[in-house]
Amino acid sequence: MLIIDYTARCKNWNSRGNYQIKYIVVHATAGKFESAVSWLCNPKSQVSAHYIISLTGEIYQLVNDKDNAWAVGDARINRESISIELESYPGHEDLSRPQDCNLTRLIKQLMKRYNISSENLKMHREFKNTSCPVNFTNKEWEDYVGSHFT
Repeated sequence: MLIIDYTARCKNWNSRGNYQIKYIVVHATAGKFESAVSWLCNPKSQVSAHYIISLTGEIYQLVNDKDNAWAVGDARINRESISIELESYPGHEDLSRPQDCNLTRLIKQLMKRYNISSENLKMHREFKNTSCPVNFTNKEWEDYVGSHFT
């Protein structure tokens, strides 16, 4: 799995401090990959994510794992999580096969690296009142986690 290091171009982060990574939080973009990367790396947006996965399965790392992305809307959870954005926009809300494969690979790698249990794989909406990610209903997410990570 190739991860393209884009961290030098993205400045939307701050120090995680002494917080330990406990969660992996999945999000969905509201636009195409290139636009989402541009937005997530623009300091004026005041949002960011550690990783983004395109519909073609391309993975960019936008923020180093050791740093705190501005993704969840909750400062403590931001400090305790790794955020993964999935390219998604109207008409393309379902995971593509390459996106699904690389999401699974990336999550498994992060779970192992940070000793994260499947109970701590979360959707953005579990922390904030939002429909993000649109890629999963609550039941679909539960099934996805159960079939891929337990």
